Amino acid sequence: MPRFYNDLYVEKWIKEHRIPDFGPLDMKAMAKNFNMKIVFKDLLRAKGYLVPSAKFGYTIEIDTKDSYSERLFTFAHEIGHYFTITMLGWTARYYSEGAHADCELFCDWFARELLLPKRWLDSAPFTDLYASYIAISDLCVSEETFLLQLMARGDISPQFKMSSDKILCLVCCNYEYYRRSCSCQPQREDIRNSARLQRDSQLMLPLNFKY
Repeated sequence: MPRFYNDLYVEKWIKEHRIPDFGPLDMKAMAKNFNMKIVFKDLLRAKGYLVPSAKFGYTIEIDTKDSYSERLFTFAHEIGHYFTITMLGWTARYYSEGAHADCELFCDWFARELLLPKRWLDSAPFTDLYASYIAISDLCVSEETFLLQLMARGDISPQFKMSSDKILCLVCCNYEYYRRSCSCQPQREDIRNSARLQRDSQLMLPLNFKY
């Protein structure tokens, strides 16, 4: 199992590298900053891939069928993989032997923090939950990202019904709590096997990575 760094370590890295400091994530500028290339293509089995490139450090492939906010999340998720490789030293071994879902959940958490840092919500008007969501609509984040960040701050219950009536659970969606038991336990296998968690099942890592 990989060693996870605490929130403050990740938040500090994001604060130093996010482009721009505040506002919708600028995919093109961030990719250029890390010597990456973004390719939009029709992907059949995944929402995105992080692929080693001979010319660029990495290429991020993103599914053209997704909405802009979904593409933005996929990009942020792949930056999470880049972070785990370059900053945490994770190897391909961590994406096998049962650790895959945990790693994907970590990158989902990383993506949420990159798209909507929790500190930005300090001044949000929480008198009306969805009025607050509308107020940050320019950031192009999903309702799920917004609610999970509020849960992580302790602003709302760790289990919350979305506008679609789907029950969103922080325990199931956050790598820090994933192995704890909760009332959503019967749904764990569905979460583990969901398309979202499996989108990087064929993650390509540099050939010189050690197992």
